[in-house]
Amino acid sequence: MKLVEYLSDLANAALGRKTEGFTDSTPPTITGSVQTLYTSLPILFIFHLTTMVVYGLGAARLSYCYQMATNPTSYFFYVYVALAFLFSPIYYPFYGIVLNPQCAKIR
Repeated sequence: MKLVEYLSDLANAALGRKTEGFTDSTPPTITGSVQTLYTSLPILFIFHLTTMVVYGLGAARLSYCYQMATNPTSYFFYVYVALAFLFSPIYYPFYGIVLNPQCAKIR
């Protein structure tokens, strides 16, 4: 394209006398790896949710066993079990460092 033609097309487009020639009303298509990523997001979300539930159930079990070993008559420990389930990434280090693991089966 010649410079004069380019500048005249640019001036006409700025003044609204002529279309640019490169506008397209069709939306761009999603290709390849982006399409694969979009289709795998629900599967990854379900996997993550399942993993977090299993992780939380493990923390809740540890909290339940510890509370039953230390004070089995208190019904307040269900609150601790629920908190351990919700905040399991915090409870696991707390359990491993601070608490004494007493979750052994009694024979």
